[in-house]
Amino acid sequence: MLGLFRILPAAALAVAAPAWASELDLEDLIQEYHLDNGLTLIVVENHESPTLGLATAFSVGGAEERPGVGGVSHILEHMLFKGTPEVGTSDWDAEKPHHERIEELTWQMKAEKAKGRFADEARIEELLAERAAEQAAAKEYAVDNELWGLYEEAGGTNLNAFTSYDITAYILALPANRLELWMYLESSRLRDPVLRQFYTEVQNVMEERRLSRDADPEGKLIENFLSVAYDAHWYGQPIIGWPSDIESVTRTEAEDWFRTYYAPNRMTLSIVGDVDADEVHRMVQEYFGDIPRQDPPEPMETFELEHEGFRRIEVEYEAEPRLIMGWHKQNVPHPDDAALHVLSEVLTGGRSSRLERLLVEERQIAASVDSDHEFPGLRWPNLFEIDALPRAPHTTAEVEEAIWEQLEKVKREGITDRELEKAKNRIRAADVRELESNFGLAIELAYAQASHQDWRVIDEKTAAVEAVTADQVQDVARRTFRRNRTTVASLVKPAFEPDPEKEERGRQVVSRMVDALGGSDHVGEIRNARVTAALSINTPGGAMEAHAATVFRIPDGVRSEMTFFGQTAVSCVTESDAWRARAGEVSDIPQDERREQRADLERDLFLLAYPAVSKDYILQGLGEQEGMPAVEVRGPSGSAFTAYFDPSTGLPAKVAYDGTNPMTGESAPIVEEFSDFRAVGDVKRPHRTVTSVDGDVFAESTVTELIINGDVADEEFARPNG
Repeated sequence: MLGLFRILPAAALAVAAPAWASELDLEDLIQEYHLDNGLTLIVVENHESPTLGLATAFSVGGAEERPGVGGVSHILEHMLFKGTPEVGTSDWDAEKPHHERIEELTWQMKAEKAKGRFADEARIEELLAERAAEQAAAKEYAVDNELWGLYEEAGGTNLNAFTSYDITAYILALPANRLELWMYLESSRLRDPVLRQFYTEVQNVMEERRLSRDADPEGKLIENFLSVAYDAHWYGQPIIGWPSDIESVTRTEAEDWFRTYYAPNRMTLSIVGDVDADEVHRMVQEYFGDIPRQDPPEPMETFELEHEGFRRIEVEYEAEPRLIMGWHKQNVPHPDDAALHVLSEVLTGGRSSRLERLLVEERQIAASVDSDHEFPGLRWPNLFEIDALPRAPHTTAEVEEAIWEQLEKVKREGITDRELEKAKNRIRAADVRELESNFGLAIELAYAQASHQDWRVIDEKTAAVEAVTADQVQDVARRTFRRNRTTVASLVKPAFEPDPEKEERGRQVVSRMVDALGGSDHVGEIRNARVTAALSINTPGGAMEAHAATVFRIPDGVRSEMTFFGQTAVSCVTESDAWRARAGEVSDIPQDERREQRADLERDLFLLAYPAVSKDYILQGLGEQEGMPAVEVRGPSGSAFTAYFDPSTGLPAKVAYDGTNPMTGESAPIVEEFSDFRAVGDVKRPHRTVTSVDGDVFAESTVTELIINGDVADEEFARPNG
């Protein structure tokens, strides 16, 4: 409904499902109150079970921050669990002076660091050491997690909090008879919070940032995407903050932020469950009514510019490729938002949706595809985004173009009446799910009120979706999905940068290998090879004998025939094609196998005819490993393996690489060991290979015939009919 529940675990919503929430208009359920200090109270009575859903929401999130205090809202979310002068301490009078001294030392350090290159580093170290001592002294009085413990003892569940771009909220499910405990604890931490262990918690936030951004490919991609998609509005900055901002925020600045933005005139209390609304109003007046309102902060005045021109960014990360595409749009309650909500369901709402069916099920070029019509927030104009995970070896470029094909089709032909109704049905069902528990309804109401200052936006959004027509969807698609108004971010693996010194060492080792195999004049003249071999393969049922015949064509092709149990299977990989044939049937080699087969071919060609393919390989000498000179070899596709060489002869001894276990399909380390080198004409070749998978011998191969530079016709690599 409002895009909130992607933040929360599904299990958190399984609390007391009131069927009436889907049967009645919210206007009939909700009682709304406003205190003199500006606090908004929303109450829904549900007497079906003695439980409560509770949410405290503030109209401030990451989007209202500014340079220098980026991430402060999220830091405060953490700090509000640290207690008060009564909760979270064994002796506040003894603890308090240490907090005051910690802050004095922090500002002294801040002033010293501001001197730039004239800063006294020794003085900074002294201040850090004294602050650490004061922190340790204050911690002696701290009672960790006391607030959590009190709620747990009272039967509370789902105690949590979240910071979005739009709001900050604290949520809890509680037995109805413990409402007054919540009133006391919640009002206490809002009236007089103690931000104890502040700088320790800042380091915890830094670690959270590292795990959710620096060490998470999806988080890193999204952060970079938003920074390019937005020029002015703070939706382009990370909620968690930039590292330099996180580390520079002081407790004093956080307290100032709290006083301004956590004021009752920016606060919503949402209470749903077994209560009497008027009694709740009386209790809220008693516990929260004396918290003073604050002058409102300066309103946000920096909004996004209209974008001109296509924007693209590549984010390097050692992970599988990902893709995000985004377009600027109006937010709820603008009618464009409702039409794009419907279109989001048409494109990615379930297995029969357009992109899911075509990209994932039929063409199998993507492992997953999804969309969001209100990314990354809903309080201000936002983005329609589509994200996808390509299925190897397909690229982000292929997936991106396939997405554009479908967007252009929507712009050209629109959507069907069947798609329109199906999308609306899915949205209705999601709306019901999000309102069918006390806990879920409390959060939804608080989020809507804090974001838009009116919870009725929920009903407005529902009505707007119901009013959407197919023509409206086509119209908004034409206006939104313009190539020159698109932002695209792709996750790509870091470009390999060879080390020149390692490259020279690698060339020396491989040059010795070429000499040992027969010299570059002979090895460099290899244009093809035909190999037949007898194989013994270890299987769970025992050893299996097979016969293999392989033809190599330099520099780009291999055709293999394997015969076992009287049956022959053929596979072929060339620069432009990859197919297999068995029992008269010909089929494409599955896309997720092609990259591995290409890596196999590159490895074989390196060992067979390195001088002829040398321009396509990158060598990095690794020094001695396992008593042998070792070289990392990276082929044209980017796949790498490690080659080891006999120190006495220079001949290749073995190669090691990451591959697939043929028995299980799981990734596994593979080692091929070579022996029995024999001269064929003027070139030496190994006639025996032992292959180990996960440390166990899997196959042994013995060459029975080897012909180099014989007759090899192009027709042998052509895909047969069938």
